[in-house]
Amino acid sequence: MQGGKWSTAPDNQIAVTPATGSKQTFAATWAFNANNELILSAGGQQIFNFNEKAGVTPRFELRNAVLRVSPNKLNAFTFELRGEWNFTPNHDLEFTPVNGSSSTITGFVSSPVSKFIYFFSDKTRPLLKHQLGFVGTWDTHKKDEGVLLFNYKRDDGTLDTFELPGKIIVNTTTNQLRYEYQKGGLQAIDFEGTLIVSENLVISYHLSRQLSSNGEVMVGETTLGFGAVYQKKNFAGNLELTLTKPDGSGVGNHTLTISGQFVGVLGKTALTVGFQFKQVRAGQTVRTTFGMGGKLEFSGGTVVFNFAFSNGANPTITLAINADIQLGPAHLDMRMNIDVNGTKRGVTLLLGVHF
Repeated sequence: MQGGKWSTAPDNQIAVTPATGSKQTFAATWAFNANNELILSAGGQQIFNFNEKAGVTPRFELRNAVLRVSPNKLNAFTFELRGEWNFTPNHDLEFTPVNGSSSTITGFVSSPVSKFIYFFSDKTRPLLKHQLGFVGTWDTHKKDEGVLLFNYKRDDGTLDTFELPGKIIVNTTTNQLRYEYQKGGLQAIDFEGTLIVSENLVISYHLSRQLSSNGEVMVGETTLGFGAVYQKKNFAGNLELTLTKPDGSGVGNHTLTISGQFVGVLGKTALTVGFQFKQVRAGQTVRTTFGMGGKLEFSGGTVVFNFAFSNGANPTITLAINADIQLGPAHLDMRMNIDVNGTKRGVTLLLGVHF
């Protein structure tokens, strides 16, 4: 055949258009081999390895989960491969082309700004590195606490989902959510968002929208929510919140730690225990203070804080008089008084805050 061009059809078969004559379609099988190299086969025989020619660098990118291949990144020619993607418990990416079998692309997912970017390299040419960026939004698992999902877009407008194998933490340096794991060293996705904790210890994390280098939306704006309980027996150190099961079946076994300090907070109706923390957002440090729902009471010779909501194993925390809390004469502001054996006593200090 003299002249012509080729591309791929939506079913991943090769469509050849000769310089003269009608278009012809040929059966083709696509897969990544053990070296992360894209292979074209037909009739069970390998025809071409897109990575094997020295001096020629292929390029891989995604457009709504469609794999776009440039056999030579210096050449404008590209073709597309359609199929299904899967994220494995070993943090590997699996690709199952239409009319093909699943193959594994060994690599890692990582991002400093909330994106789902998968990195891999040609094992025979380690300096030949590639990355695949999926477009979508983050979500929480419906049954397992602390597990995140990434709902990515397909080219037909439907969604598919990746599940992160591990659980999120809070980066106590910035108080931003973080997902980290070991694979050839420490890998991580650092999230960019606003952390809010309500008075009944519901954690809300508002994720900011993230754009690609050409201005397209890579990660949609969304809010993640986590129920939690406080299980420590005192108000000291950082805030450790044990997540509850998303399906309401009880308290889980995963704890998020937010760095900061416990403080006294004067609320609308009463003095309460609060927590103050700093969060780094887009290079700026923002201070946040919230008060916990509950009530200070004098009981059995001690001052206790009774949570106003279901709080797992410790619905009551004892405060050390003259250490955590100090009492004095009654205040005119009734919010700062507690009943001590029938006598109103005013709180003069609560968790380092003077009143």
